[in-house]
Amino acid sequence: AGASNPDTTALLFTTGNYYATVTINWTSTSTSATVDQYFRILMNDSIIFDAQSEDDEAATQQSPVELILPSYTKFELKVGDPATNPFTVVLAGRIYR
Repeated sequence: AGASNPDTTALLFTTGNYYATVTINWTSTSTSATVDQYFRILMNDSIIFDAQSEDDEAATQQSPVELILPSYTKFELKVGDPATNPFTVVLAGRIYR
């Protein structure tokens, strides 16, 4: 993303008439100990998880994050890397109706 904060939206959606249990994993191609990675999760525009890591190895020690997503909830996941290294984010889980 090129900024020192999570300024790039990786995932953005609103849940429907269900709740979901999800696991989120992420990684970046960065190997620099001087370039931080940023990762933020918001639900209904409120921050529920906010992380900063020195490099990809430290970042992956914080994942996976396991969450319950309630019905009709706006979910947003943002990432950032000042060196514009690519990020990969994986969200997997189960929906309960």
